[in-house]
Amino acid sequence: MKRLASLFTLVLILSSVATQLAEADWYDKGVPLTNGQNPVIALTGTFAFTSPNGGVHCNAGVMELELIGGTTDGHISTINAEEADKCEIVGPLALLCKGTTTIQSFNLTSTPTLINNGGANIRITNVDLDVECTGLTVTLISMAGQPMVATPDNTTGIGKLTLSGRLQAKFGEFPGESEVTMAGTQSVLGGKAGTYGLVS
Repeated sequence: MKRLASLFTLVLILSSVATQLAEADWYDKGVPLTNGQNPVIALTGTFAFTSPNGGVHCNAGVMELELIGGTTDGHISTINAEEADKCEIVGPLALLCKGTTTIQSFNLTSTPTLINNGGANIRITNVDLDVECTGLTVTLISMAGQPMVATPDNTTGIGKLTLSGRLQAKFGEFPGESEVTMAGTQSVLGGKAGTYGLVS
């Protein structure tokens, strides 16, 4: 009976460890963030989306993540293109934008866009982005059950995040929707590279 109790205790311990690894707290230099500690991570880099209808490539995008201490959650407060006129329209989308080859804006419209610490990556849900060009707004939203993913270069101290995933796109008043592939690489700013992590 004692042996059975010991085995049961071991199973509970292993289950607890597995759960913690699957959904870890946020960390500041290896120390868990606590309630009330909600740091904002500012990043800059590239954004791009591609689809059969064309896409947009931005080389100067900005993103801000707010981590909620004592939880595995957070949100994205900012996604935008610092210099929208340098974002290139590629493929057939240029025709829908009345022949222009640059956009007017690339902004996050949803509140909040949610993030969750998955241990190995950050899951992003509730995305709602508007990309505006001449005569057209392309709306990009999260697909049910398919979060975008931000994969860090180092899970114990983020220096860069690589974005990947699929979103649903609506091209202005044109009928129908299509899937787009979202990608990009964002680097941490403000001397905070390597500070915040997903695991200790």
